[in-house]
Amino acid sequence: MLDTIRGLMRPFVIVCITGLVVYLGAIGKIEPKYILALAGTIISYLFGERAGLKVPGEENPAPSSDK
Repeated sequence: MLDTIRGLMRPFVIVCITGLVVYLGAIGKIEPKYILALAGTIISYLFGERAGLKVPGEENPAPSSDK
């Protein structure tokens, strides 16, 4: 159960952050030139972290040692 919740956190965070950036861009709180850079940086970090946890030859990412 806990592994399922952990597995759903990353997509949930990505959707929330993307929605926040789109909302702030729509109401004019973020300049348009920064929207793509901000969203790209956050999403790249999250997916890069996931790729860094994968062990070559295994299907699932290795468990994080800090949890």
